[in-house]
Amino acid sequence: MLPRESINALSLKPAVPHSSPVPPLSLHHKQPGQLAGAFRWSVLATEEWLLQNRSQRWYGVGMLAVVALHAALVWWVFAHHEALIKPPELTPMTVSLITLPAKKEEAPAPEVVPIIKQKPVIKPVVKPKETPMKPVERPAPVVERIVEPAPDQPRFEASTQSSPPPMEAPAAASATPAPVPAAPPKQEVVEEKEEPPKFGVAYLKNPPPEYPRLSRRAGEEGRVLLKVLVSAEGRPDSVEISKGSGFERLDTAALNAVRQWRFEPARKGGKALSAFVIVPLTFTLN
Repeated sequence: MLPRESINALSLKPAVPHSSPVPPLSLHHKQPGQLAGAFRWSVLATEEWLLQNRSQRWYGVGMLAVVALHAALVWWVFAHHEALIKPPELTPMTVSLITLPAKKEEAPAPEVVPIIKQKPVIKPVVKPKETPMKPVERPAPVVERIVEPAPDQPRFEASTQSSPPPMEAPAAASATPAPVPAAPPKQEVVEEKEEPPKFGVAYLKNPPPEYPRLSRRAGEEGRVLLKVLVSAEGRPDSVEISKGSGFERLDTAALNAVRQWRFEPARKGGKALSAFVIVPLTFTLN
């Protein structure tokens, strides 16, 4: 409620005709300060109209209705004013950079070089001269004489060879009988015989080879021929296998035994010389 002094002051203003209604308010597009002034002006105009047409019965009811009407009006104005003032939404802008393709530099056209075909130069083929091959002189093979030994002696190889004495031709008979002179006595030609080296067990007491135990168990038997070079002193300078027995253990036993033997050297004209001899060794289980 307004004080009494303000109501009396309002009553001194010129009266508004009864027939003229309260002017309508244009509330659209108003600022908050302008809306407050318009609200104050409408309240004063309504109170003045009620004072002029007041009665004890309707005065309080009219004031409540005016206040409620203006409160609803203010609420509606502010609600729509916020909706009207709401700024428009900004849509985000997307910026994309587009790289322009680089201009390709046109390569210069290659120069066409004419190809000159050259004719191949054919060289004359020179045939090499054929040189006659000289016949190769082959040396005559050296034949060693192998003397077959007697039944009680082994074979051996001799390094010298004896030739038989020449035979004398008979005297030719004369056509006429003539006295025959006395013929000189014939001289006997003595041949120098070559004696082969001897290795008899009974004579030189050479021990026989040992029979290997493994060969006895395995039942190995065989004959070994050894080629021995006997020196002038009667010692074996070299011992080689001329023909094996087929069993390595028997061959090794024969080699080891003969290397320890002593021989009677070969002789020619009473002189000792070195010569080869074949020594046979037989391994049997009898």
